[in-house]
Amino acid sequence: MDLPVRLLSSHPSTGQDTLTVTRGPIVYVAEDTDNDHIEATYPHFENLAITENATLETRGLDIRGHQLVGVTVTSGLHVLGEESNDLWRAVGDGTTARGWKPIDGKLEYVPWFARANRGGRGHVRVSLQRA
Repeated sequence: MDLPVRLLSSHPSTGQDTLTVTRGPIVYVAEDTDNDHIEATYPHFENLAITENATLETRGLDIRGHQLVGVTVTSGLHVLGEESNDLWRAVGDGTTARGWKPIDGKLEYVPWFARANRGGRGHVRVSLQRA
């Protein structure tokens, strides 16, 4: 079946500016097992974000003998680029509320229903902030 990979945003009333990776009706998660390189620098995927125009590619995935479809973010991955620990800052005149820096690397996603079956520390992130 040809199911498109999409990014879904949260409903505005939630107050969250996040994006979730889906393929058809299936919701995907980033799991530490597949993302040790990211997890080492950004524990529990903290301060990571993806852009609305991120490049998402599907790949074959074998989880305990079950053939599934995984999704990889190959570009559009960012990290919160705060340069100070101030509790607040004025915005405007070129200063934004959040500053995002692009980072190299890929982020691997697995279907939510298949998570927690391959070890790891149990760190999972369903939605990431929108950069």
